[in-house]
Amino acid sequence: KLSLLAVTHTTCTMRDSVDVSSFDYYEVSPLIPNPPVQVSRVKQKSNWCHLCWQRFTCCSKWLCALMTLLLIVLILIVVRSVLPFGWPWWIPSIVYDSTDPHIILIVADDIGWGDLGYGGAEYPTTNIDMLKLSGIALNRFYAHESGSATRSAILTGVPGYALGLQNGIDTGSNAHIPLDVPLLPELLRAQRGYATHMVGKWSLGYSRFEYTPTRRGFDTFLGFHQRYIDYWHYSATIQERLDADSDIQMLVGYDLWRNEKVYQPEVKMQYATELFDDHVGSLIDAHVASEHADQPMFLMYAPPNAHAPIQYHYEYDSECAYIRETGELIRSQYCNLMQELDASIGRLVGKLKENNMWQRTLLVFTTDNGGLMCWGVGSVDSCSGSVNLPLRGGKGTLFEGSIRVRSLISGGYLEESVRGQNMDELMHATDLFATLAEAAHVEPSVVYGGADVSSWDDPSQVVGMNDVTGLSFWDRLIGKTATSPSRALPFIADMRLDDSSSYIQKVAMFWKGYKYVAQPAEAYDGWWQSPLQGSSDLPSDSVGVVIQPQPLNNGGNIDDEHAGDDGAAESNLVDVSSSSTTVLWDTLRVNEYLFKIEDDPSETKNIGSGDDEDIQALLTEFRTYLRNLAGAPRRYTRQESYTSIASDPTKFGGVWYPFEEGQT
Repeated sequence: KLSLLAVTHTTCTMRDSVDVSSFDYYEVSPLIPNPPVQVSRVKQKSNWCHLCWQRFTCCSKWLCALMTLLLIVLILIVVRSVLPFGWPWWIPSIVYDSTDPHIILIVADDIGWGDLGYGGAEYPTTNIDMLKLSGIALNRFYAHESGSATRSAILTGVPGYALGLQNGIDTGSNAHIPLDVPLLPELLRAQRGYATHMVGKWSLGYSRFEYTPTRRGFDTFLGFHQRYIDYWHYSATIQERLDADSDIQMLVGYDLWRNEKVYQPEVKMQYATELFDDHVGSLIDAHVASEHADQPMFLMYAPPNAHAPIQYHYEYDSECAYIRETGELIRSQYCNLMQELDASIGRLVGKLKENNMWQRTLLVFTTDNGGLMCWGVGSVDSCSGSVNLPLRGGKGTLFEGSIRVRSLISGGYLEESVRGQNMDELMHATDLFATLAEAAHVEPSVVYGGADVSSWDDPSQVVGMNDVTGLSFWDRLIGKTATSPSRALPFIADMRLDDSSSYIQKVAMFWKGYKYVAQPAEAYDGWWQSPLQGSSDLPSDSVGVVIQPQPLNNGGNIDDEHAGDDGAAESNLVDVSSSSTTVLWDTLRVNEYLFKIEDDPSETKNIGSGDDEDIQALLTEFRTYLRNLAGAPRRYTRQESYTSIASDPTKFGGVWYPFEEGQT
């Protein structure tokens, strides 16, 4: 074996040098070549994504970088889509207390004092009546005369007139809740980790997206921005003069949105209330099926019922047929709307119970103002069929039929011992903000921003326009205390200054068991009654006393041009004695009323018209307070509430689109 290996080795090592005859000599390449010549090369620069991607592709480094970026974006989109309630991807976790109550806030539209079954209506509202029986009826709950003002008061704890919304927000207006005013959903989400949803009517600003629900604390939104929509076509209509030389035109635009996108439902011409019902149900189902099923939820449900136009659902014709047979066609149609509203609330409660959420739910039902009276036959603001009796007046006035509204608090979260009760203490829409915040365990120092509680109603203290003035009734509602929080000074339920902020044009104020009302002499001041209910003659002892309004000691409107260096708006004082004042005092007349409201809730006797010294002293006290008030304790601001020419839907494809979006 060794000799064989030696021969083999010799043969292999000598093969390249063997001379072969008949071949010309040339250099033969060895079987094992020499190492290649090292050529200096410039090292190619690369990056981590190129090094990664070159394993799978021969792309250039720039294409690799682009592909990596697209992959990251895709991953983020997928991750965010599976996170609950649309929470931003950069939030690592949701912090909340699973013992906090679910809060369901239902704000109906233009419901009269006599429009619910438990309020004396000639038809039942079974589901709402059951909520009242199992909850607490707020028998002296007050709102603003304007729906938008009431809605803003509920969500901010600040009176609507202090936010510039005393005239409401008309279709196509750029009025809105000021951005520096925190909303209840923002508070609940930031402080307690609530999931927040809004369904239905917004009517609190839309001319920029930053005024709309998903930019004001709500995780999701399905609904409409304007003050009303067509129940079947989801459009809003208003008559407006586009310029000084043109005739009045009808502006019509589509107004159904999902978050910040125009929404086209899969089912065409589905009745709006039922469309919202389905969405509410899907929200509750999704909440329970999510990873954070025990997260507290705040849902604001604002159905369009029973705002005009009175477009009723034929499904409830049989329930309201007997009213139509009596000759009250408009009332039977209104009955139909109320049956749809009642069924909607019943479905919501049923869905909560089906998903075992009811025992942890605190439900509030209220309306933004009283029932609509007959203002103009044939228009959207014509007769609605609502009844406010036995209260006086209706929507658009400052009498009880307008600002005293049916409200209740119910839900499984309430203790058994407090259910079925009535609370007769005066409560205002602003108080819901503080009450619900305390129910959700938000600290009072957060709600009030460290404000001194004792100075809320002190007119000598001119505090910021956005300070919360609502009081918390939570301890009273749950039976922890037997008395409600009291107000040390006259309480203003609603107020409106004139255009120059020189005098109070309208006001409704409560003090010492009395109600004081002042309003323009030409304003409606009777009881609106339907033809079936008889005439609306005004008793002789209920008429107003015509007086001349007295100028305010100072004005309180906010003027951005006079803002201080620190960005805080200063009070723009109006000198009513100066030559620049355009108020013609000798032509001004207002009607003045004083009612012993606890004894005369229907406001049938104006006791301010007599000569009683004590009554006259009380009137002087009211007038002096108002004269010195001038918008304090919240400085008064004003926004243009009317339709803007720039909002014309024809400029935006037939949609009521945020017409100021993109403007500086």
